[in-house]
Amino acid sequence: MSKMRLGGKREFTEKETGGLYEPWYVREAIDLLDKLLTKDMIGFEWGGGGSTIWIAQRIKRLVTVENVKKWIDDIATSAKKFNLDNITLQKFDKWDNRYSGFINKFPDNYFDCIFIDSHQRTKCIKNSINKLKSKGILVLDNSNWTFLKKAKKLLDDWDEYKFSIPYDHEYLGKKYKEWATTIWIKP
Repeated sequence: MSKMRLGGKREFTEKETGGLYEPWYVREAIDLLDKLLTKDMIGFEWGGGGSTIWIAQRIKRLVTVENVKKWIDDIATSAKKFNLDNITLQKFDKWDNRYSGFINKFPDNYFDCIFIDSHQRTKCIKNSINKLKSKGILVLDNSNWTFLKKAKKLLDDWDEYKFSIPYDHEYLGKKYKEWATTIWIKP
């Protein structure tokens, strides 16, 4: 079993979180998504990587916004390796408003699934709501971060599935005891 370190002192196993060519989400969330995603879905993703390849293997089309050129290059190389031609990659600086706003180029109720694991998460949540179809899937990694509380209130009437594992870490000066990935289903 391989292990990886994600920004802290703790190592994670693939029983807890995704491995290479998988989302870096809590494992139980990955397992649920594996059941929910279908080949007729169109998806949007903020924050590309192993998740991009994993998601693209399960859905019809995926638009991914990323801010790191190396990740874009790695995703493109991996997509060729896996013969995936259903990924559209877009790069913006992480604080450029086009990063969180790129989804607004698409019509309302266009996407079946949206994945947020990157910068500008609050804006990404807000911009996702009208772009997601009814019964669509919204995934937010690190959903336990307190600064996301107001944005998550917008999803109060959605079905919610939260998965977490113990993980002592600090982000933006705040200490956390867990790592959570939450999946919402739009009414």
